[in-house]
Amino acid sequence: MKYYAVIAVMVIFGICARFAYSDAGQIQVLPSAHRVLQAMEPNEKRDVVFRLRNVGSAVANLEIAARSCACLRPRLSSSSIACQEEATVTLTIQAPNVGVAKGTVVIRADADGVCILRLGVVAETKVGSGCVVAPSEVEIARDEWSSGWTGVFAIRVGAGLLPRGQTNTVSVAGPILRSRTSDWVDLSGHAFACSVHVTTLPLGDTGEHTLTLSIPGVGQRSVRLKRWAPAVGK
Repeated sequence: MKYYAVIAVMVIFGICARFAYSDAGQIQVLPSAHRVLQAMEPNEKRDVVFRLRNVGSAVANLEIAARSCACLRPRLSSSSIACQEEATVTLTIQAPNVGVAKGTVVIRADADGVCILRLGVVAETKVGSGCVVAPSEVEIARDEWSSGWTGVFAIRVGAGLLPRGQTNTVSVAGPILRSRTSDWVDLSGHAFACSVHVTTLPLGDTGEHTLTLSIPGVGQRSVRLKRWAPAVGK
C-alpha cells in the first residue's frame, strides 16, 4: 500500500513540476521588460511597444491578466505566438501634470506550461513643468517707479517637484531692496504654494526691468516690471 502511495506522489509531483517549468513558458521580452520615458510634457500620451518572442517548443496563448492602473491601455497584436515567432504588446501611458506616473501590466502566456510576464513603464514629466507664477508681468505707476515699488507674487508648484528635506526658499534677483518668502502650503497633496513679497529699488528711466525668481526643484522664472504708460487723454 505504501508502495502505491509513493508512486502516486511521484506522478503528481512530476505533473506539477512539468506545469511550472515547461519550456513553453520561455517568452523573451525585447528589448527589456521595463521602460522609462523622461522629459514628457504634462498630460502627454505615448505608446510603448514591447516585443514578445516565443523561444519554447509549443505555441503560447497570450492573455492580459491584470494592469496596475486605468492610465494604461494594453493591446496585444495577437492572442498567440507560434514557436520562434513574435507578438507585440503596446501600452499607452499618460504623463501626470507634474512628477511621475508608473504602470505595470501582467501578461499570461499559456501552452504546456504557464509563464507570467510583468511589463512596466515609468513616465516622468519634465522638470520645470507644472509651475505657475502670478502675475508674470506688472505695470508700475510713475510715482512708484521713481520712489520704489512693493508687490507680492504667488507661486504654485506641483508636489513632485519640490525637493524633500531641503529649505524650499525662493530667492529673487534683480532691482530688489529686500524680499521675503512665505512658508509653502500643501494644497491637498497635489501641489504646494507660497508667496514672495518684494520691494524694488528706484528703477531709473529705462522703462522695464526683470526679476528672476529661483524656485527649488523647478529652476528660474522671470517676471517683467514695466512702467505704466496711460493712454493719451486719460
